[in-house]
Amino acid sequence: MPSTSPSINSFNAGEFSPLMMGQTNFEKWSSGVKKMLNFIPRSQGPAERRGGTYFVSEIKSSSDKVWLAKFEFNTTQAFILEFGPEYIRFYSDHGVALDDDGNTLEVVSPYSADDLTNDDGGFGLSMVQSGDVIYICCHTGDIPPYKLSRNSNTDWTMEAFDYANALGPFDSTNSDRSLVVYTDQFRIWSSDGADRPDGTPTTTSLCNITANSSIFESGHVGGLFYIEASTDNTDNTTVGYDGRILSWESQITYRPGQFTRSDGKYYESMATANATTGSTQPTWTAGTHNDGSDGSVPWRYSNGGWGVIEITSVASGTSATGKILQELPPSVASSVGKTYKYAFGDWSTEQGFPTKVAFYKNRLLFAGRGKLWFSVASDYENFTPMADGYEVADDDAINVQIEADSTNTIQWIAPGSSLLIGTAGAEHSCSPSTTTSAFGPKNIQITKESAYGSTGVTAVQVGATSMFVQRAGCKVRAVLADYESGSYSSSDLTVLAEHITRAGIVDMAWQQEPDYVLWVVLSDGSLVALTYNDEQKVTAWHRHDVSGSVEAVSCIPDPNGIRDDVWMVVNRTINGVTKRYVEYLHSTWDAATEAFSSAYYVDCGLTYSGTPVTSVSGLSHLEGETVAVIADGAAHPNQIVSGGAVSLEWESSVVHVGLPFTSEIVTLPLEAGGTAGTSQGKTKRLSKLTLRFVNTLGGKTGQEGGNYLDILKSRDYSGLMDNPPAPFTDDRNIDFPGDYDTNACIRVVQDQPLPMTLVAIYPRAWTTGE
Repeated sequence: MPSTSPSINSFNAGEFSPLMMGQTNFEKWSSGVKKMLNFIPRSQGPAERRGGTYFVSEIKSSSDKVWLAKFEFNTTQAFILEFGPEYIRFYSDHGVALDDDGNTLEVVSPYSADDLTNDDGGFGLSMVQSGDVIYICCHTGDIPPYKLSRNSNTDWTMEAFDYANALGPFDSTNSDRSLVVYTDQFRIWSSDGADRPDGTPTTTSLCNITANSSIFESGHVGGLFYIEASTDNTDNTTVGYDGRILSWESQITYRPGQFTRSDGKYYESMATANATTGSTQPTWTAGTHNDGSDGSVPWRYSNGGWGVIEITSVASGTSATGKILQELPPSVASSVGKTYKYAFGDWSTEQGFPTKVAFYKNRLLFAGRGKLWFSVASDYENFTPMADGYEVADDDAINVQIEADSTNTIQWIAPGSSLLIGTAGAEHSCSPSTTTSAFGPKNIQITKESAYGSTGVTAVQVGATSMFVQRAGCKVRAVLADYESGSYSSSDLTVLAEHITRAGIVDMAWQQEPDYVLWVVLSDGSLVALTYNDEQKVTAWHRHDVSGSVEAVSCIPDPNGIRDDVWMVVNRTINGVTKRYVEYLHSTWDAATEAFSSAYYVDCGLTYSGTPVTSVSGLSHLEGETVAVIADGAAHPNQIVSGGAVSLEWESSVVHVGLPFTSEIVTLPLEAGGTAGTSQGKTKRLSKLTLRFVNTLGGKTGQEGGNYLDILKSRDYSGLMDNPPAPFTDDRNIDFPGDYDTNACIRVVQDQPLPMTLVAIYPRAWTTGE
């Protein structure tokens, strides 16, 4: 029976699927484990016990399911947002945010419980932040976009996005010449009817729109209506001459208020008396200018042949009323100037509203119903199709249909070098069609890249990579697209551990510091995570049990900006009652900067720090529960919370109290020592074991399936018995009286509220030849 001393010196391949149990020649086999619970594999290789979760607050009502989102102005100004039915609450600096009166900061929101959770069980809102403003869309498409604004840390406001003032976007222009409309006004509406500073006249009168067919619905109220002239005929003798609007010519006499059409644009004579045109043809797109020298006509630019109305009421299918927001061509303000060129706004109760929002190429982007709507470049709340009112420019708004996948719901959008769009059936990239000019209405392409399909779980940005949940809800895919190089790649990140996400993914959040971890919430309340460092080729899944069902997760920088805090909503049963708590994952103990008494390894806990005490109160959120206690760096016997307090067996200055949790690693079947090929299936016996730790105290080890675990030595003969044992960075050698079996899987367990970082395992094994 030959002996061998293999080296297990990395755990950064994480937990392997049972389907991988035969892949002993796989390159990552030596770094994988059979089980990883409440440990985080670090990029460097070790497995570090996670910190405990710290209790912040019960949500507004524990009977309601809520979601978490983030507001991150910079690394030192960040908030967690609690979205519940028709409200938003705020958390910052590891606590509940308060208003100026010292009350819980809360704003009213338009989102019901059904609005907050989509059909795939994920968060139903899509959000993007610019400075102090978050733009929000709802998955139902029944609610207009909203803006959540921070006026100060204690004053936030929620208001609907003013899409009427955005002057767009619009649906396709009608092309059926048998369907026509006309109005009875063409002047811009204002509340006082005063001229604008540039001399543009306004009116307090609403505009009546008449159609020859039933085109209006009550759901169009609040939406926009686009009208474009298709003829210059008019019966308005003020604006026209001899039944039409004249084309501009030199040496023609015009009356005050008479219009002309020049270079496809409409201009109004601002002369105070009849005047004769000069030699300079009007082509400008703003203001009032003369068309020649003294005595010529001053022409005010009116419009580029089209205008916009906000519909305020609908009387019937053929009649609607509204406010003119952008001056109409004067010809449409009469029945003889009726036009077939009209379009409804793309956003209204009738048409529906965007369901996704993001930024791309310095434009605010909304998406929904298979369409993408981009704002004017650098003007996020301007969606007018032609900013100069006449012709499409490179920086104008963009309205584009995803033709290859128009019937599938847009599930997520992720900006990068290319804009990635995930639908229920495929993945697309949107980018400039050429690199020689700016992204714009004339330089845009949408390419179908793959057909995996997605759920409604929001994609997560990880550097230049986007992570999304594949259509069945169980696989996380990493996708990268670069339009300049033409490259596109998509990889399944769950292939080594497909069993971990089998319950279905409903939420994800990315933690970049201190290591690269994607935190994932499953539909059954499980919390799992993926350590992902593409630079170092690290993909490692691990499980986490917080003694409750996790329902939502989000990440923001901690108040010092040196790490990212993982926040979560945990559904717990406390003293027989359902409670939903907001908690965050505490940092692991930093031996270089912290006293050992700061080590925090309990869940849903709190910390007392002050003068020595023999009891700790303020624990009503754990009433009736058995809790773990660490007092001045020493593990204390478990206690039961009674009256919101626990008693201590010795005076202590720094006390952590919370729910206990166990961390466990089980190695893969040992592959070493076979004299003729593999050692798999051959009888083995472990005789000795060396475990290498960093900053560790406590712990146990043994063989999987064994009858007992050996306690790791924490003291030596030189330790003072009146003081708690100190953490160690060292090897622990164990005489291992294990049984004979064919797998020789090793268990390492930490069930005390103490830190553990496992660096390597060096077993000594005997393997039979047959």
